[in-house]
Amino acid sequence: MAVQAQPTAVQTPPQESTKRCVLNSVVLSLIEPVRGEPTTYSLDRHPHDNESPKAKLLDSFALICSTRNGKETASAVSMEEGGPTGTILRLARNTGTSEELLSRFQAVLDDLNSIAFGDRSADDMAWELMSKIVELDRFKIDTITEKFQNKGVAELIQAAVQRLETDESSSNDDFLKWARNLPALLSLGPLTKTAELIDQMKWASQARWVFPIQLEMIAFPEGRSPPAWINNIYKLGRYFAAFLVMIKVAATQRDLFPMRVESIEAPPQATFSLNGESEALSNIIRKSTKAEVEDIKSQLRLAKGVYSPYMQKCN
Repeated sequence: MAVQAQPTAVQTPPQESTKRCVLNSVVLSLIEPVRGEPTTYSLDRHPHDNESPKAKLLDSFALICSTRNGKETASAVSMEEGGPTGTILRLARNTGTSEELLSRFQAVLDDLNSIAFGDRSADDMAWELMSKIVELDRFKIDTITEKFQNKGVAELIQAAVQRLETDESSSNDDFLKWARNLPALLSLGPLTKTAELIDQMKWASQARWVFPIQLEMIAFPEGRSPPAWINNIYKLGRYFAAFLVMIKVAATQRDLFPMRVESIEAPPQATFSLNGESEALSNIIRKSTKAEVEDIKSQLRLAKGVYSPYMQKCN
């Protein structure tokens, strides 16, 4: 059978590909520097729902490995199954992972290995495992709890508690007991002991799973999106959700174990310059939209409020 030869694809030089990527990233950054929270977060769903346990395990481990806020420690995890030495979790972090930190991540997996092989029960390992999670992510957790000290948050929490006495949710004794703990959030901070922090994470996890409707009625009765302090309760609860997910996988998916983590080496940072290419930004805008280039550039300047270095160089 005759096969018609296909034209050879034009290969874009690596430097040119990098240039295009950076230029598009610059435009996106100018339009919207922060993309916001994900619309769906698997750890906000109940750890015993029907979603793939492997996917939730990867989300849980990635959360733990992102030990600080910001892009520097943003983490992604993939899974390799069926190897002669067990399952490998491949960890990629923007700034790489030190050997010391990698060994601490492995210590979490070693606890799961012990549960999977029956060396220790999940109940016996619970406190030790959760303590390791808190110690690994303490800096990031503290940045969440400190936001409860922001101006006006105490008044919002007190107003929510006062609504308990007049709202229909007051007929739910379990919710009453849970919601009366809301003011305890105001005392959390860097000096909070690990045991108390774990208790508050367990408590916070129920905001999504057990009392979402009742909490909405007292905290944002207008039915709008949750206020920032409610989202911070959700964030605390995710750590306990991650803990439960990992425990469940170790107890029910024993064929995945033993499990170990290996780091993917982060590529070196590269500098990038647009010197001598005054029309670079204009060309990207021209390819991306049918609108007038100068109109778009003017709108970007207005959105930024000032001329950014990118706009000055790419103008």
